[in-house]
Parts: sequence; C-alpha cells; structure tokens
Amino acid sequence: MGKRTTNSIRTCVICKNKFLKYELLRFVRKKDEVLVDIDFSTDGRGFYICYDDIFGVKEKLLKKMTKFDRNKLFSILNEGCKNKILKKLSSLRSETKEKYIKLFCEDRSRFLDCARELKEQHGIKNIDIILERLDKLNS
Repeated sequence: MGKRTTNSIRTCVICKNKFLKYELLRFVRKKDEVLVDIDFSTDGRGFYICYDDIFGVKEKLLKKMTKFDRNKLFSILNEGCKNKILKKLSSLRSETKEKYIKLFCEDRSRFLDCARELKEQHGIKNIDIILERLDKLNS
C-alpha cells in the first residue's frame, strides 16, 4: 500500500478540475447512503466536489451526486465540522481544552492561528483544514 500524502491530487466529479485533496469536500458511498467525510477518515469509496461547485452547482445535480439538497448539506457540514473540532479538542488536558474551546467559540481567526500550535504541540491533525472549511461554508 502506498504512503498517504497530504498533497494528493483529486478530481472534482462535477467540474472535472484537479485540486489538492484537502481543497475539496469528500463524500463516501456506504451501501445505499452517502456520508460527508469531513476529515477524510471514513473508509470506503469516495468522490470529491470542489467548493465552487458546492456553492454554484445546480441544486438538481448536487442532489443527484450527494442525495442532499444544499441546505441539508450545509447543515450537515457545519455541525460535522464543529463536532470534529470539539472532539479533537476533547483529547487535551482540561485547562488546555477549556482555553481552546472558548477561543473556538469566541474568536475563530485567532483560533485558526492557534490550530497550528495544536498540531505541533499536541499532535492534533487537520484541525486547521476543518476550521477553514467551516469558515468557507459560513462566508
């Protein structure tokens, strides 16, 4: 099995343009359902859609590909991103965890700067990517 790299190139199934894997949203097909894979950790066959197509694609095509309408998809992504970040923070010591959760809730831009510190000092990966994704959805 090949080594996983963070700079893998993937293709958006809608526009067919190529992007770095972490610049896209990943969806995974499991039996008869489609799951949103926020942090690229779900096993299974997946497909990718770029943010331009999530925001600009025709509703009918988005629903065909993901089985979600746009509002439902945004709701799932927003909740999923927040939950993933809070879950990653829950592994920290309590005073550190409280500090970062408060910062996450009150000042997202400062939290993004601290996300790099979380990665380096506490070994929490992908939190900056998830936060950037959450901010993209809310802008």
